[in-house]
Amino acid sequence: MEIQAVILVLFCLSWSIYYYLSTVANPDGGAESVIFIKPLVIAIMVASFFVIYGAVKIGPIIETEEKSADQGILQPRRLVFAVSIFIYAAALPFLGYLIPSLVYLSLMCLYLGLRNLWVFVGLWAGYTALLWLAFSKLMQVPIPIWPTIF
Repeated sequence: MEIQAVILVLFCLSWSIYYYLSTVANPDGGAESVIFIKPLVIAIMVASFFVIYGAVKIGPIIETEEKSADQGILQPRRLVFAVSIFIYAAALPFLGYLIPSLVYLSLMCLYLGLRNLWVFVGLWAGYTALLWLAFSKLMQVPIPIWPTIF
């Protein structure tokens, strides 16, 4: 049994339920203020079931291979991913949201081994459509899509 995953999931689940119930009980906002929190709590409940199911292993433990020592964050792929997130976040205020997001998506796909051009085009189109639908139409939140220089 992987106890760390179970503890983390139970912590996240208990915090989200507490936050949801405390927000619903708030006389200022009430049920209208939890429009995005209720689906989050439901998604966390469903995901927690799968995480706990995957963490609990019932049966004899059969080791067929030697376990290699985990290098943690010093593994090159993890290090590149961690550094790239900071570079992506630093580029957002200067270049807007769409350009750094598409560049980051493309570079991460190339780094992880994706070489199919049609998949790239599909990812770009799907991400751009999702961005437009989610922010512009559903939430009506203005985000800087292009650089503010133009």
